[in-house]
Amino acid sequence: MAEPLIDVTGLGKSYGGLRVVQGVTLTLARGEIVGLVGANGGGKTTTLRMFAGLILADDGCGTVLGRDIRRGQGCGIGYMPQRLSLYPELTVRENLRFRAELHDIPRHRIDELVERLGITTMLATRFDRLSGGWARRVQFAATMLPAPAAAARRADRGARHRHAQRSVALADRSRRAGFTIGGGTWTRCT
Repeated sequence: MAEPLIDVTGLGKSYGGLRVVQGVTLTLARGEIVGLVGANGGGKTTTLRMFAGLILADDGCGTVLGRDIRRGQGCGIGYMPQRLSLYPELTVRENLRFRAELHDIPRHRIDELVERLGITTMLATRFDRLSGGWARRVQFAATMLPAPAAAARRADRGARHRHAQRSVALADRSRRAGFTIGGGTWTRCT
């Protein structure tokens, strides 16, 4: 049996005296899709950032891609924050090439990813002229350029049902291509 992508027990994180994550236990195999659902401020983004090695857990133990999560070593998980982080004045192609050069990634990787994610028709479009959905898809492509084993995506808080279906379809295409997808979203109690 293959080693799990994520295997953590009792993860916790506090900011000052405020406990934002407590007791997260998860085993995630490669190719699985998982979603973190909860209220605003419930610790979803903090959990994803711990998985990606961007912040250290205060409590708990485990591994992400075989690396000790307590070391915060950039674990090989692509993290896509809610806020878009590409350059608005550059085209999609220019943004992806810039990101590829930052990570010393060959250009053929851009072509493969663009084809796989269905964004070929957007390559000449300035990033600031894309619709919200296209911008997120391009941001996802930039996140996946370094070929991480998994992507942790912070979802839109205002996602509508139609957009959620598109996100699930994109996640499924990515899963079939060998990526593992994790996401965080929020729920509204009525």
